[in-house]
Amino acid sequence: MIYPTKKLREVCEVKKGKKPNLYTMQTKTRLPYLGAKFMRGTKEAEYAEKLDKNAVPVSKHDLIIICDGSKSGDIFSGFEGVLSSTMGRVDSDEGLIEKSYLEFFLRVNFDLFNFGKKGAAIPHLDFDILNNLEIPLPSLAEQKKIVAKLEKLLGKIKEAKQLRAESIEMTQKLFSVELQKIFEEGKKEFDLKDLGSVAILVRGPFGGSLKKEIFVNVGDCVYEQGNVIDNDLEDFRYFITASKFEEMKRFAVEAGDLLMSCSGTIGKFIIIPKIFKKGIINQALLKLTPNNKITVDYLKYALQDYLSLSSSHVKGMAIKNIASVKELKKFKIPLPPLVEQKKIVKRLDELSEKIRALGECQRAQQKDLSALEQSILSAAFSGKLM
Repeated sequence: MIYPTKKLREVCEVKKGKKPNLYTMQTKTRLPYLGAKFMRGTKEAEYAEKLDKNAVPVSKHDLIIICDGSKSGDIFSGFEGVLSSTMGRVDSDEGLIEKSYLEFFLRVNFDLFNFGKKGAAIPHLDFDILNNLEIPLPSLAEQKKIVAKLEKLLGKIKEAKQLRAESIEMTQKLFSVELQKIFEEGKKEFDLKDLGSVAILVRGPFGGSLKKEIFVNVGDCVYEQGNVIDNDLEDFRYFITASKFEEMKRFAVEAGDLLMSCSGTIGKFIIIPKIFKKGIINQALLKLTPNNKITVDYLKYALQDYLSLSSSHVKGMAIKNIASVKELKKFKIPLPPLVEQKKIVKRLDELSEKIRALGECQRAQQKDLSALEQSILSAAFSGKLM
């Protein structure tokens, strides 16, 4: 069935929010100030006077679209409050279009909104594209039937996505459970040794030692936290002269060293291979050089176990940092013979690879579900669903 169409501007318009006076406390006359970060739960609530001349209020029945920023084109509903200047309320002609039908249409065209973003520093929704979109417009009765069918089908997909997400989460926990089990058994079976007795620990230099003015275009590398987190030992942003390297040789990396991220994102590891780029660590990294009593791979897994169990190694609330090297050296490691260490590492490596492969499969299935969702939405607005 082919439905008649109208330009989107003929059935709805977007009223952009404006920044009103803001307050930290809610009263009967104040509503939550709705910005993208607050709506995603990443920012604490602020409040605005409902009757403020700049306020653009919305009810739980209104559609909201992000107009500015990297997520422009995202659609929300079910919120009550006052819109920020980056958001817009989608007002529609209820005699022509069902709000739920319009919401589904906007969601299926999200990629087009993305494509239509303009602005270099801060992307903006392209209203020319938005307003000139052709929306299929069957009768209100037909729209209600389409919405009912979409809600039923997409509800099943949502359930499947939730189950898949739970499965992914459980898969990711498998490794931690096995890791903890192995080291709990090890603590009963083998001698416990202080970390400081089996490895040399060196925290990166204070930030003042690596000021930007000392960096050069070509020279010895500065290993950053990003290199560890991204598992990338090829791409470096900063370099120092040979003389500066000699001055800071204490922080130089060597083959077999274990580097650990220890500021903000804590507990990511990378082992320096036999062939590596000469350089030093920066202040956000910890360098561990194991002695001949422990393999570097076993050391890495022992630290992963410790960090997964203990919160005493971090301090600070907003940005976590590793506790002092002095304290970390006291961490007790079960120390089996080297042959046994290698067996444990092999067992954990194999499990890690199986979990990685399973995770990839699960994420592919998630993508398939999203593709099916888009296919159903597309069918609905081309008259092929009913």
